[in-house]
Amino acid sequence: MRLIFLLKTFLLFYSIKKSLSLGIDLVIKCSPKSANILLLIDTSSNIDSNSFNDLTNRIIPSLIDDFKSNLSNFFLSIIPYSDKIEVMALEKVDETVSFKNRLNAIEKKNANSNHILALEKSTKLFRDVANNLNLCVWFTDGKFQDNIFSNITRKADNLKNFCQILTVNIGKVSNQMNLKRVSSEPRLMFELNKIDLFSSKVNEIFNLGCISDAIKKLSLSVIKIRFQKKKY
Repeated sequence: MRLIFLLKTFLLFYSIKKSLSLGIDLVIKCSPKSANILLLIDTSSNIDSNSFNDLTNRIIPSLIDDFKSNLSNFFLSIIPYSDKIEVMALEKVDETVSFKNRLNAIEKKNANSNHILALEKSTKLFRDVANNLNLCVWFTDGKFQDNIFSNITRKADNLKNFCQILTVNIGKVSNQMNLKRVSSEPRLMFELNKIDLFSSKVNEIFNLGCISDAIKKLSLSVIKIRFQKKKY
């Protein structure tokens, strides 16, 4: 990921140099940063109660504040699930209080998890905004039943066509290998007690997405100006 980041940064500056050689006066600003973020939260009876309470009362509210401070346009959805799925549509976050209140209303259920349906609902959520920077942050323990794990990975792989999946382990007893498998990359699996590493990686993704957007805008500007020159 760091190599890709450096390569795209080089391409950005190379493109700017080329544009200046064409007599183009351009200012590229890496702003606004925009992202759609889904918080997919396993609320089943398998999840440790203390970890769950810490997640909804402290960790996620802090993450929402962090996202809000690093993004100019921030759209958020929260999907808590066990055997049933509750879907909150993507909403622009102008203030965070209402979202934190919704978190306080989420309760751990005395039920198993329907991971497959949760992934299907997540895919449907992102399908109409596929060209944006989309992140699915999946809070679970990775203890997927062996007889349905292949279906879970298939649904997760389909979701990856529309967003990046980052998993956060919220189980005292967990399966890290499963969590790494369903993440977009193995290193996009994080532990709940090391959430600072998660925040750092997400900010890196924001910056990379912003640079990619700047490169795209610059390329379109150069093509447009070249086309205009050819007309004369």
